[in-house]
Formats: sequence, C-alpha cells, structure tokens
Amino acid sequence: MKRRTIIGIAVLTAALIAGGGYAYYTRSAANEAAKDVPTVVAERMNIKSTVEATGTIRPVDSVEVSSKITARISSVLVKENDTVTAGQIVATLDGKDYEAKRDQAQYRV
Repeated sequence: MKRRTIIGIAVLTAALIAGGGYAYYTRSAANEAAKDVPTVVAERMNIKSTVEATGTIRPVDSVEVSSKITARISSVLVKENDTVTAGQIVATLDGKDYEAKRDQAQYRV
C-alpha cells in the first residue's frame, strides 16, 4: 500500500473515533441535564439583618434627676430605658426621717 493511502485511512479512523466520542459526550450531557432537581415555591418573608460592632453609644439628651429634699428612695416607678415626660413621678421617697425632723421641730415650738 502506498504511504498516502495509509495516512488517509489513519486520518479517517481518527475522525470517526473523534465523531463517535463527541456524539457519546453530547448524549450523556443531555441525559444529565434532564435529571429532576428539587425545587421550592418562593415565599415572601421578612429578613432579619444584624450587625455586630464595637463602639461608644452616647445619648442625644441627658438629664440629671434630683429631689428638693434629701431622703431615701422607697420605690422606683420607671424601668431603665423608659421614656419619661416632664412632671412625671419617677420615684417615691421615704419620708420617715423628714417626718421625724418635722415632729421634733413641732415639739420645740
């Protein structure tokens, strides 16, 4: 056989093998794409977004609360971080010491 004939047969054989391999590859890729994939219906939901950070928190307004008299606090009527208004009672004072001083002053008169 001539050398050209042998090369032609080798090229034709290689082309047939390559074509067969390509056909096999495309069929298996099509079969893989046709497999069932689990799906879920989309729902509207609230998403909670949180951020963790370090820093210093400063209040917009800061107010000092004081009493006209010096006495012990008997009860606190608000909780920490409650919003209060001007004139609102936030605590009650124990008036026993104050009443004792008043009574003592009355006895002196």
